Amino acid sequence: MAGQPEIRNMALFCDFENIALGVRDAKYAQFDMQKVLARLLLKGNIIVKKAYCDWERYKAFKASMHEAAFELIEIPHVRQSGKNSADIRMVQGACGYLRHPQRRFGFLAAGVQAARKQ
Repeated sequence: MAGQPEIRNMALFCDFENIALGVRDAKYAQFDMQKVLARLLLKGNIIVKKAYCDWERYKAFKASMHEAAFELIEIPHVRQSGKNSADIRMVQGACGYLRHPQRRFGFLAAGVQAARKQ
């Protein structure tokens, strides 16, 4: 029908550890993923929701992420470098959806870490 906006499907891949660190550094009392999702839903449907994190270290966020219907992907923390493979796993997840031309998604990778004092 002419004049109606196209409904967009989105896939959300979230490096949640960076979000949790940002919440802590900003000294927010809490983080409400529902507010983030409500804003994204103005743009279209969220078909895929995956959050990558060392969930043992950030277990305080697990319940709210389950309530928001995210698939929680466990990314163990590597002690030596302090880094984990969340970025690589997010790209692998997105590439899995790109292989299917009948699926048309807009992709959103969240949790880009800002430069912080170490």
